[in-house]
Amino acid sequence: MFSNLKLFKGLYFIVLFSFLGGCKPKDNTYIFNSDYVKIPLFTTVKYRLGKIVDEKKQNGKTAIKIDESSPYGLTVYFEEVNQGDVYLVSFMRFGASINVKLVAEGSWDNFYRQQYISSKKSGDWETVEMKVKIPSGVSNGSLRFYAYNSSKLPGYVDELKVQVVEYDERLPIVENDFYALLYDVVNDYHIRNFKEIPKDSILESLGNIWLQPLFDKYSIPQRKVISHFKSIESKEGIDFIFQQLVLFKKRSQFRSVELLDYKRSLNVRSGYSDKMFYTKEDVATIYTSPNDSVVSLTIHKLKDGYATDYVTSYSKEIQDDFKIPCMNLAEGIYQLKLLGKNKYIPDVPIIINKQVLHPVAIIVPYTTWLAYNTIGGKSFYKNYIDTSDVNYVKVNRPFNSI
Repeated sequence: MFSNLKLFKGLYFIVLFSFLGGCKPKDNTYIFNSDYVKIPLFTTVKYRLGKIVDEKKQNGKTAIKIDESSPYGLTVYFEEVNQGDVYLVSFMRFGASINVKLVAEGSWDNFYRQQYISSKKSGDWETVEMKVKIPSGVSNGSLRFYAYNSSKLPGYVDELKVQVVEYDERLPIVENDFYALLYDVVNDYHIRNFKEIPKDSILESLGNIWLQPLFDKYSIPQRKVISHFKSIESKEGIDFIFQQLVLFKKRSQFRSVELLDYKRSLNVRSGYSDKMFYTKEDVATIYTSPNDSVVSLTIHKLKDGYATDYVTSYSKEIQDDFKIPCMNLAEGIYQLKLLGKNKYIPDVPIIINKQVLHPVAIIVPYTTWLAYNTIGGKSFYKNYIDTSDVNYVKVNRPFNSI
C-alpha cells in the first residue's frame, strides 16, 4: 500500500531529538503540501500524503487526488497527545464538494469528528478547518487527521496545516464550529419541544446544562459561546444569526428529510401528524405531500393484539392536509391509513387521551420509534446518505419503524 512510489510519497518518519533537555519548539506549525513538507524542530511525527497528481494545482505544481480507489489522503499521525493541548487544523479543497471531509480520530473514548463545511474561498479552492482540544484525562494518547472522500467522484486536496498550541480561552472561535454548535442547539430544542425554536429563546437555550457535551465536542467553553452570540447579536441583530444558520444548513446540505431516489421506501413525504397525543378538544393535522397524491384517509382503532376496527374515512383534494376533529374519537390508540399513488405511505399512529387521571398508564415507545425511523435516509442506527454519525433525527416525518 505504501510501496508504490509512483503514486505515493509513502510513509515518512521525521524523528529529531533535542539535545537541550526538554526544550519545546518555538514553531509548532506543521504543513503537509504535495510540493513540500514543513516539520518543526525537535518533534516526532509520521505522515502519508497520498496520490500526487498534476491535474489540479492549489499553489504549486501538484495536488492530492482522493477517489474511490484511494479515498484517503494527507494523513498525519501525532503521538504523545496530552490533555489541554489544542490542535488547529485546516486543509485546502478543490471545489465545493461536501463529500471531501477533514476527519480527526483520537485514541480516547472512540473520538471521531469530521468537518466538510468550508470557512473561506480562494478562487476554485476553499479552506476547511476545525479545532480539537484534548480532553482531561488523556495522557500519551494518539491523534490523526486526514482527508476522506465518501463519494465515487474524484476530489482534490492539498496543504494540510496543523498548529499545536496550549489551551487558552482567548483563542478565536472557528465560525463554522460556532454555527454547527448553534445548529445542534436549535435541533435539540426542536426534538424536546416538537416545534421550531423562537428567535428570542436561543440565548436562553445556550445556558442549558444538558448541552455541555456539545460544548465539549466543539472544544468551546459554554460561557464563550454565549458571549460570542451576544456580541454578534448586538452588532448584527438576531435576524443575521438566523440567516447564517440558514446558510450553514444550505452549505452543509443536511438531507435527513430529503428524497432518496435509490430508496423508494424512504421517498415518502406524506403521513405524519402535528402531535402524537391529543385530547378530545384537539383537532389533529395529518400532513401530506402533493408528490404522493394522497386522496383519502381511513381511521382504524387498535384493539387486542394487532387487530383494528374501522372507524371512519375522509377524502380530500390532493394539495390539502387532513384536519381530524378528535371530539368524535374515543380514548385509545388509532391507526390512520393514507391512500395515494405512492403505495409506500406508512400508517400514522395517534393517541387520544382523556383529561383525567387513571390508576393504570399505557407506555407508548414514541422516542424508540423515532430512533429507528429511517424515513429520509437516517436513523440513530442506519445512515443511507453518508458515513457520518447520526446525532439527531427529525421529529416531523413519517414513520416506517412501527
